[in-house]
Amino acid sequence: MPLCSSCGENAFIPRVSVDLPALRNRMRTEYGPASVQPDEVATILRNTERLQQYALQVQSLLSPVRRVPDEILQCIFYDSCDMNEFIVVDANLRVPVAASKALRSKPAMVLSAVCSRWRRNALAMPAIWSRISLQWKIPTRSPLAYDKDNNAEFLFPLYNFVDRSQQSPMTVRLSVDSPGSGILLKQFLGQVAHWKHFSFHSNNQYFDELLDFPSVSFPVLNSLYVLSVGITNRELAPFIGASPNLKLLSVQACVYRDFPCSQLSHLTLDLFEQSDILCLFDRHPNLVSLDLTGSLFSNMPRTVPNVGSSSKLETLTVRQCEDMEPDAD
Repeated sequence: MPLCSSCGENAFIPRVSVDLPALRNRMRTEYGPASVQPDEVATILRNTERLQQYALQVQSLLSPVRRVPDEILQCIFYDSCDMNEFIVVDANLRVPVAASKALRSKPAMVLSAVCSRWRRNALAMPAIWSRISLQWKIPTRSPLAYDKDNNAEFLFPLYNFVDRSQQSPMTVRLSVDSPGSGILLKQFLGQVAHWKHFSFHSNNQYFDELLDFPSVSFPVLNSLYVLSVGITNRELAPFIGASPNLKLLSVQACVYRDFPCSQLSHLTLDLFEQSDILCLFDRHPNLVSLDLTGSLFSNMPRTVPNVGSSSKLETLTVRQCEDMEPDAD
């Protein structure tokens, strides 16, 4: 310790009084056993490593949101859009419907109204606009059946869907309960060249009124479903004859007779004559599945028909209506 050269006293005078012995004793205690156990330290290290791994996984969330590619977005649109439904009724009988509920029945229109990008993609997909279901419920001889102004709010979107479907094959479902619909549906029915799947339902005989075109043809029609009371072969035969690619035919609530349609592979129908079933396999040698329902079995033995002449047939279903059982005598 340095001493003063004049008086010989201690030249170092600390500004703070320090208890050196006590400080040394405190420092010696740091060399003792640790207050934290090794297993606790290991747990802390594991938690630290787990947090680091989690941070690596979620750090991408800090980057800007990436847009879904148009190709994936269009696939989602295609799977999300089923049938676009339209219902035309008498203006005096209409029940107010919430706008959100009305839009839900037209998924293509809903998707195209989200934003400009979704609209651009929706308009670039004619297939989602080509699936149309129309129910015509205007009473017979009602003046509203021929009034375009009263039905413009329903028919204008329908015509838009037809226009936006472009050349895409169409799936069409028609449910008609009254005549007079052909006038307003002329533009809609004028797209029959693009119909691929067609269903017609009616409780009356309006099939010939809707499809009464002199030179109509259905070059791409693949499947036809007809449920119409009283429809005759005279009305069906020209329609089926104008469909060279027809593969599936379902005819219900009417009598089926000989049709020039040997290319059929799937047939569902009601029969009323014993001779019909006996000639089916000769008329349709390419049948893969056949579904029969009707009263013809009231006068026939309840046995499976001989299908030896149809080597391609894989499925045969035969039903008898309960209300058509044969008499006890």
